[in-house]
Amino acid sequence: MRSKNTTLGYKLTLALLTIFAATMLAGCKHDPKPDPQPNPNPQNPSKEDPKKTDNPNTAKDFKEWLKFDEAGNLATVPIPFADFSKGIEEVKAWEKEYGSTLYKESTNEGKTSLFYDTNDPKKLNVKRFYRFGGGKLEASIFSVASKLIFESTLAKAIPNDAFELILKKEGYTLTKEQPKRDGVSYTNGKYNIIFNYSTGNREITMAVVLPATKGGSDYSFQSDVKDLPLLLKGKYVKDYSETDVKAHEKNLGRVYSDKMSKSGERLVFLADGSTRTNLQKVVYDQKDGQNSDGSPRKAQIVATSLSIPNVEMLKTPEVKQYLQNQGFVYEKEVSFSGSSAFIYDAKDLGFKLTIASVDGKSTMWVFDKYAIKGGQDPNPQKIREAYYLPLYMWDAPITESSPIIAKEKERGMKVTFRPAETTGVLPRGAEINVEPPYDRDYGSSLKKLGISMISYSIDKYAKDPSKNVKAEWLLNYLNSKDKVEQGIKEAQAYLEEKGFVLKEGNGAANEVTCYYHEKDKVVAVISRMFGGCVVSFKYCETW
Repeated sequence: MRSKNTTLGYKLTLALLTIFAATMLAGCKHDPKPDPQPNPNPQNPSKEDPKKTDNPNTAKDFKEWLKFDEAGNLATVPIPFADFSKGIEEVKAWEKEYGSTLYKESTNEGKTSLFYDTNDPKKLNVKRFYRFGGGKLEASIFSVASKLIFESTLAKAIPNDAFELILKKEGYTLTKEQPKRDGVSYTNGKYNIIFNYSTGNREITMAVVLPATKGGSDYSFQSDVKDLPLLLKGKYVKDYSETDVKAHEKNLGRVYSDKMSKSGERLVFLADGSTRTNLQKVVYDQKDGQNSDGSPRKAQIVATSLSIPNVEMLKTPEVKQYLQNQGFVYEKEVSFSGSSAFIYDAKDLGFKLTIASVDGKSTMWVFDKYAIKGGQDPNPQKIREAYYLPLYMWDAPITESSPIIAKEKERGMKVTFRPAETTGVLPRGAEINVEPPYDRDYGSSLKKLGISMISYSIDKYAKDPSKNVKAEWLLNYLNSKDKVEQGIKEAQAYLEEKGFVLKEGNGAANEVTCYYHEKDKVVAVISRMFGGCVVSFKYCETW
């Protein structure tokens, strides 16, 4: 069963994946290969093969770049190669000197990235990544053992005494404390360095080194402009005319990028130095795709703002008014993977806007069209059906070709199959996840709370092994006591309307409430989970 954070995370998935790509943090998923073996095909080495012949370094070639004092503490603030006037070849030469292995080199939208295994036998610095733009280094990113930086605490990122002294000695001052992300950032006028160990592994801290900037003065905030992308009422981004998009962006002063664009799939526009805008890059992603978890992703518009470098600035009256002037009203703040993002709604246009911080100097803006069946804008006067009983296909397999998938699509549902995960801390079985054909957030604002998702999976506890499918409602009003109470009452009323009879419990706090449908042989169990509640449906021959 998917948690609320995962469900909520669907809207943020594209933005946060872009964030990770921008900072190269995705590279930390690559398993260390400190002892590469000879290339099985040395006549044709792969560019992304960590064993390729132009990367001969191994653990025995490792050269320490971290500097320590006699007590084993860091003697300097750790900065790897960070000459931002240099380019790719200089970085490669430096990494070769220190015995690391280049395991991946990639280029995307004009940005080149290098990924290195350090071959560090002590595992104090396992990875280093670099991002280049225009041939010059833009960001230097590396992993470092948390014990060298932080106090041993899970509550908050607090630098240990030894490292704090080094920071002061080298002229670094705290520029931002990030309790929600368990990280901190510093500057010494030359470098900005961000330490963040909210990576799922508290023993490792990810650090990003950037050139110190003037705090956004080069991209000053423009309070009076109307510079949002083309937001057409009643039309999805994939159906936009390229001519209309180009005309709109040209009128705003953003320039079409031939190199980054691909007609029919992606249109990219960049602001030049003379453009009065708060959005320096706008990408019209016109092709439906998939998120990292395999869930479908509709075409979107994604923008980058250097004028609004962090989400805290969104709280200022000037920025609030700037967004309101363009039809977007603040709705809520959400948290995903420990980071904050702000969601805005433009009901007249039928668009949601999610804004999240990227790398300490920019924000990512994701414009999503309402996911309404048929592509129609929501009607504020209409209260849509918000509850859907699952299909009682108790003997169906949970596979990519399950008949459940075809049947759910027939009734207009959005369906995602998630294969089983047999490894990891919490292995799980395969799931078929179904989303109703209405926008969840908009649905809740219509006071019809309903369900966020139906999840089908194998019921390991089924009394009849031939009827082993279970289905669950994930309700979309979690983390609000008043809405939980209201939602439980609505769910009970809906079940009773559909012929279910109360058997045990009454929906009160911390209780499980059971309903039974005699004709269909189905038990519905309402239970509180994740600060909200879940309703599970199971086959049961008799009560």
